Amino acid sequence: MLVFSILAIIFVISRSNEAIKLLNNRVNMHSGILKKMKKGNKKMGMPFAEEDAIKNILNS
Repeated sequence: MLVFSILAIIFVISRSNEAIKLLNNRVNMHSGILKKMKKGNKKMGMPFAEEDAIKNILNS
């Protein structure tokens, strides 16, 4: 029973670790997109609407 409990705990920890990695990758991707959009809008002289950009990213 003790061995089963330890294996179950290891399984849960490994799954949560994978979920955290995937979430971190997604956050980094969105952060990178926002940075690129800010740079592009500064070059064109257009104001940057961060809320609109976030909505566009989430919709896509």
